[in-house]
Formats: sequence, C-alpha cells, structure tokens
Amino acid sequence: MPEYISKYHAHYNPDTDEYQSIYAHLQATASAACKKNSISFIESIIHLASLLHDAGKYPDEWQTYFENRIQYPDSAQGEKMDHATAGGQLIEELAPHTVLSELVQTAIYSHHGLQDCVSCDDSSFLSDRRRRKAESLPVEECRLRFYEEFDKKQIEALCVCARKDAIKLLQTIQNTMTTWKEENLYGNRDFFLGMYERLLISLLIDADRRNTEDFMTGEDTQSTPSTEELQRIWSSCITNLENHIAGLEKKTDSPSNPHGINWCRSEISRTCRDMAEKPQKRFRLTVPTGAGKTLSSLRFAVYHAARYNKKRIIYVAPFHSIVEQNADEIRNALGMPELVLEHHCNIVLEGAAEQARYDRITEDWSLPVIVTTAVQFLNTLFADKTGNVRRMHSLCDSIIIMDEAQALPVRIMELFNLAVNFLTEFAGATVVLCTATQPLLNDLPRNRLRPCGHMVPEFESYEEGFRRTKIVDDTMRPPGGMDASEAAIYILEKAERYQSVLFIANTKACARRIYKKVLALCEGRYDVRHLSTSMCPKHRSDVLEKINENLSQKKPQICISTQMIEAGVNISFGCVIRSLAGLDNVIQSAGRCNRHREAPLGYVFIVKMCEEMENLSHLKDIRFAQQAMQSVLCQFSGNPESLDGRLDSQKAITMYFQIYYVKRLAEMCYQETVEGVPTNLVDLLSSNPAFAPKAKKGPILKQAFKTAGEKFEAIEDSGKITLLIPYDETARGKLAQLEEPYLAPSRKKQLLRELQVYTVSVTQTERRQLEAGIHGIWDSHILVLDERFYDRDIGVTSEPAPLPELFI
Repeated sequence: MPEYISKYHAHYNPDTDEYQSIYAHLQATASAACKKNSISFIESIIHLASLLHDAGKYPDEWQTYFENRIQYPDSAQGEKMDHATAGGQLIEELAPHTVLSELVQTAIYSHHGLQDCVSCDDSSFLSDRRRRKAESLPVEECRLRFYEEFDKKQIEALCVCARKDAIKLLQTIQNTMTTWKEENLYGNRDFFLGMYERLLISLLIDADRRNTEDFMTGEDTQSTPSTEELQRIWSSCITNLENHIAGLEKKTDSPSNPHGINWCRSEISRTCRDMAEKPQKRFRLTVPTGAGKTLSSLRFAVYHAARYNKKRIIYVAPFHSIVEQNADEIRNALGMPELVLEHHCNIVLEGAAEQARYDRITEDWSLPVIVTTAVQFLNTLFADKTGNVRRMHSLCDSIIIMDEAQALPVRIMELFNLAVNFLTEFAGATVVLCTATQPLLNDLPRNRLRPCGHMVPEFESYEEGFRRTKIVDDTMRPPGGMDASEAAIYILEKAERYQSVLFIANTKACARRIYKKVLALCEGRYDVRHLSTSMCPKHRSDVLEKINENLSQKKPQICISTQMIEAGVNISFGCVIRSLAGLDNVIQSAGRCNRHREAPLGYVFIVKMCEEMENLSHLKDIRFAQQAMQSVLCQFSGNPESLDGRLDSQKAITMYFQIYYVKRLAEMCYQETVEGVPTNLVDLLSSNPAFAPKAKKGPILKQAFKTAGEKFEAIEDSGKITLLIPYDETARGKLAQLEEPYLAPSRKKQLLRELQVYTVSVTQTERRQLEAGIHGIWDSHILVLDERFYDRDIGVTSEPAPLPELFI
C-alpha cells in the first residue's frame, strides 16, 4: 500500500527545501509521546492529545499564514497565529463535558505555554475562554480536513479508551488517598490531578519539539533505551562502581580498627547496597558529614535501578559547587562518563556540535544519569517556561537523590513534599533524602511528606566513628555581640592556637568589614583571604585554590567568608568560627573543620555579631534560624545531657527543627499575592479557592498553572540582575568579542555561556550604587561592570579604584 502523502504542511526546512506534513507530524508526535510515557493509564490520553494538538494548522488561513512566514520571515506575517484552539474544540465534541476533554484541552492549549484553568483576572474557565475564541476561527474547516486524513472511527475508538483511562486516573488518586489517614495530611486530589496534567503537557511538549527539531536537522534523536538495554547499562554501572569502591576500600583501616572512619564508611555503603532490594519508595539517608553519602547513595541507586527497572538516576544538590564536585565523582565511579549529564548554568563546551548535543540532552534529561541543581529540579516541577515543563516526564520511573535536603527554602516545603508524594505514589519514582541534618518534613500539620524508611537504620551507631569536631557556644562573648574589632581579635586569637581559621558570616557586608579589620591587625603574619558571592565564580575558584595550596603546605591561613563555603567545598581548617545561624548551618560549617582528621579533634565556635555588624532586617530565614538556635543553646547550657551532651546530636537537631518550623508553618505553602488577593502556590496548583467560582458545577480543573509558574522562584532573587566582570585577560578578550557589532547570534550565545564564570548577581539597590560603573551592550540587554568597581580582594564594590595618574 503506497504511503499517504498529505497536502497540508506543518513545518518547512529551508536547508533541504522540504515540507513536513501535518499528518506526519501528528503521527510521529503521538508515537514519541507514547514511547516516553511511563504510566499505562494515561497512554491513550496523551495519544489523543498528540493527534489533535496541531489540528488548527489545517485551514487555508493557517496554510497561507505559514507560506507567508516562509517567504517573508521578517514581515508582520511573522506574528504567531493560533493553532491550538481548534484541537481543543475537537476533543470537546468527541467527549463533551468530561474529565478527558479537560485533560486533553489543557494539554493542547498549553503546548506553547502554560495556561490558567481558572483565570486570576476574571475567574473564567479556560474551556469557556477558548470556546469564545473558537467562534472567530475556522474550526469546521479544521474538523473536515482532520477527518479527511484520520479515520474518524479510529479516533472515536481511541476516545472511548481515553475516557476509561481518565476515570481510572481519578480513581487511582482517590483509592490511594483513601489509604491515608486524613484529607490534606499528605496532599489533596486537585494537586495530584494538576501534577498528572503537567505530566501530560510535558510529554506533549517534548514529543512535539523533538519531532520538529529532528525534521529541521535531519536527525533521529527519538530513540529511548529498551528495558533490556537499560539492564545492560545498570549492570555495567554496578560492575564499574564495585571495582571503584573496592579500590577505595584497599585504603581502609585495618581489621584491628573496626570502628575507624573508613570502616564506618564501608559499612554504611554496604547497608545502602542491601537496602536497594526493598520496594520502598522513599528513603532517608541520615549519616554524619564525611560518611561518603554520595557514593553510598549512588550504590543504592544503581542496584535499585537494576532491581526495579528504573529509567534513570537523578542526583540533585543545592549548590553548583556540590554538583560540579560530585558530578566528577559520579563519572569516575561509574566509569562511563558518556552516560552522565551534568546540567547547570556554568557548563561550557568547546565546539558547536558538542554544545548542540549538550543542549539537546538537557532539554529532556534523556541520559541514564543526571546530575543537576535543586533549581533545575524544582523548576521542572513548578516553573512556567515550557523548557522546564518539558523535562517533567523524565522524573517518572526514576531514582531521585536529593543531597543536602535541609537547604530547601522554607516557602517551598509543602510544594516539595507534595511533589515527592506524587512522584513516589503515582509516577513510579523512588526518592532518597540525603543530609546530616534531616528536616522534619514528615511532621508538618498538613501537606507533609509520606513516611520514609531509614536507609541506614542504626545511623547513630556510626556517629562516634565520624566525630572530628566539637561545637562550642561562645555567643555570650561579649553578651551584646561582637563588633568588627572584637571579631578580628577573636579570629587572631584562634589563629595563634590553630594556625588556620575559617570565619563564616551571615552577610556580605559583615564578612567584608571583618576581612578588612583582620587584614589591618594581622601585620602580615597570615595569608588572609575573602570569599563571597560579590566575587565572580572564577575569582572564588582562584582564591579557594590558593587557600588549599597554603593549607596543604601548613602555612598560616585565615579566610573570612559568607555561607557560600559551608557545603560542597572540599577544604579543611584547623578551626571554624560561625556567626550565629541555624544548627544545620553550624553542622555544615563543621564539615570544613578537621575534615581529614588532621588533629584528634577540631573546634567549631559559635559567636554572635552585634546588630550594627549584621543587618538581618531583610534576611528572615537567618533571623528565625538564629532564634531557634538560641533556644537550643539555652537548653544545652542549662541541661547538656538532655541533648546527649553535644550540640550536633540527633536530639539537638530534632529540637532545632521543631522550634524553627513551628514559627514558620504559615510560610511553607509559598504565600503570594495575585491581583491584590492573598493566596499561595499550593492553592493555585490545587482547587484555586481564591479565584475559582463557588458554583458546584463546572470544570474539575481549576489550577492556575501559568500564574503559579510565573510566581515560582526556586531561589528568591528579588529582581537581581547579572553583571559581567572583566576579571582577567580571558574575560576581557571575550567581552571585547561580545561588543563586536555584527556578531553572529550563535557566537553571541557561546560567548555568554563562556562568560558565566565571570558573572555576579546584584540587587537593584546595589545596581543603583554601581550606576556610574555599569555600561550596557546589545541594547543594554547585557550589563558589564567597569574594572574600577571590582576589587581584587573582595569583588564588586561601590567604591571605585582611582583612575591612574596621567603623566604629561
């Protein structure tokens, strides 16, 4: 039978002068979406949505618009023309007033950008808005031509299956929640239904984009590994990882030292490997700092992936420094670097082809092992851009390792809990929460995390083997808190005794003042360094390299830093001083002290700065953390045995988080104001009570996906802007190229990637202070800082260096 040739076009490739038909695109998109899908009872739903998503391209009006865009790409005809509404109308005709129709309509209308099912402007329903819009569109022509190419009886049969699956979807949510204790304890039906909808949108966007991209490039990148291929991959990963671990264990303590640090690491690792056999969906890996949780959690993951046919392993960490460090460790341990994708904004690759491949695999996280930041992970779940939504289906049937889980912002807690509950209860994922200080996510009064099993059940038995530091409360020296001089003298006293000292401040301003004071008082006896996010990443890397060099050579070293050094930086000082902060921060800081057991015991001192030194009026997280920590310190001072005699004991950690969370329960749902109305993102992504009409009848989907996605910020940036820094000759050379007037867009994009390590983010207030030192290029879309406003020791400064004298 000859292949069907359609006369209606969806895409045009100018390089080959070839057209892709609508029919071919819809069929290929549906096939790809079904292959990428991991949940059996949504397959017919996504199949139907894929076949209908571009039905609006059939009419003469759209075909003419399409041809005009090809011939006159820069003319007014280049404006977008609606091609989604018609497909939504076709499904409503096939399954009027049904859940299926809502699910498919919302996916189709969102495949070029999320939509609000209930408008936050006028409380109108998405289906009503599109029905009114359809009145001015050639829907009848779409219908006739769609069924000219697709067998109507087959579409109707598919629709019957999809209606059954939509009912099964609702029943699955209801049946699962019925087994839970009470409503809203672990989430609500509307939130989970909304997550299923986002998953449908993700599958449609990815299949649609990938098919279009393949047509435009002439490639076939749609293939996904079969179960057999994945098993071979996991088997190879297990072999390579076991060989890697065996090599490390040759360096372990002798059997005569059964409770040494390396023996403890090996025991923890073996326990994690054995736990991979269990079918449990959520685990906590609570082990002391330095226990090797990266390799232990990876060992669990590869065995669990092989045992339960998981599609990928996704390692998530809060900071770039941890991601970069652990990505290298994971690549080395698995022995197959081509299987590992490291995804964050600082990745730069040489060569256009290599960069293009990297861009392609970051779009859908298609590799078996993903190493990424918490920002990328959370954006995939909640942010509005289609590039974020596109990746969500890759979280299904995966193993997700959340490192440093305690670093999640408080306002995201409930959203995070509900997302993990969805992924593990409904989407086939296994989630591992790794940290030395587990937050009490299971104990919230609502929207709590479903129960987790302990991957290392008797983790407290290993604590003594990892004890390298003692935390000392010095917050009452002096009672009112230290000023810059007192802090500098205190630091130098410790330096005399311990030779190397790290001081961690809560604010950049405090760190800067103390750095200058220590520098003035030490009279050259110590190498004194400063670290903060006022310095570009390349500058910070250079400073850390110099500090590590000095420490390895036992040279006297002082470092004054902000909390950016607390986690994920492999560095070891003789003594750490931490400005009063949360207990989780203090314990993370302790990880930078006596890290390699250079001494029998290292000391971590907690001090308090006076109010004039640390202005925390706009740093609510730190203020609340300080208050909770002071309660713990007070308890410890009066009755240390109640906390097992240590400030880093599990009892102390539990007490800290209980106090901290009680004060912040109201914030955990991500509070927002929309159109002057107080609401929160949990509500916006659920039944949307602030904006949904009160009538009982009406569509079941009420989520404001678009509004919630626009409001969501994984890291609150409060309108921060990015400055490019001419830090060294490399940066200056790339900036000079960037200012060339006829720079090709592809080269511009590559240069901006390469300049990521030369960027600093500043607030709008800081920008105004730096106004005289900022100049814009490319219509001021890119901002560059004058070298005079960048200090070689402290980074961005509003006090510019004087201009060099001119000799006549």
